[in-house]
Amino acid sequence: MNKKLICFDMDHTLIDSDKAHILAYNKALKQLGFKEKTARLFHKHFSKPKIEVAKAISGSKDAKILNEIVDLHNYFIHNEMIKSVKAYPNAKVILKKLKRHYKIAIVSNSKHETIVRFLKKSGIKNNLYDALVGYDDVKRSKPAPDVIIKAGKILRLKPEFMIGDSIYDVKAGKRAKAKTIAVASGNYNAKTLLKENPDFLVDNLKGVEKILLPEKPPK
Repeated sequence: MNKKLICFDMDHTLIDSDKAHILAYNKALKQLGFKEKTARLFHKHFSKPKIEVAKAISGSKDAKILNEIVDLHNYFIHNEMIKSVKAYPNAKVILKKLKRHYKIAIVSNSKHETIVRFLKKSGIKNNLYDALVGYDDVKRSKPAPDVIIKAGKILRLKPEFMIGDSIYDVKAGKRAKAKTIAVASGNYNAKTLLKENPDFLVDNLKGVEKILLPEKPPK
């Protein structure tokens, strides 16, 4: 029987990367003459497309400046701040369990290269997933469904589930006609996530495991 495809967001779902992103964005802002911003402000805008994050934290509407912020952020993430990235508890174990029953794609509003580096740094090996799609692999970032649809095309499967921590993951999943599992492990609380009407809401990855893995047969 063919395995079904499930799609995972990366940041704040599988990987704790807040510190790395905040440090990288603030260093980019400082280099371009902007004031550094607080973690609270970043948390309000994380999970948006990178250009939208750059616009929110800088207040600029200049496309050249916004692209410079994104490019500098990516440079600093890869070369300096990646050391603070780590997998969430049980992420590797749960991915390993799920991989026995599903095809797994990781779809993110991060750059493809960033996804590869973050997963490697976090100890999530490439035998735990089947495809990666970043914002630079498609025309539109989440909440558009492009990354999910692209994953389906790569693996020639219809995406069955989209799993993520943000309202943008839920929106993207619905637009891709996949079932959605919202995980309240990031910067969006359960009340906010519920407003998007996900098919399921869980506190952490253990909740995802309970939904997606078949029950053990009785002894």
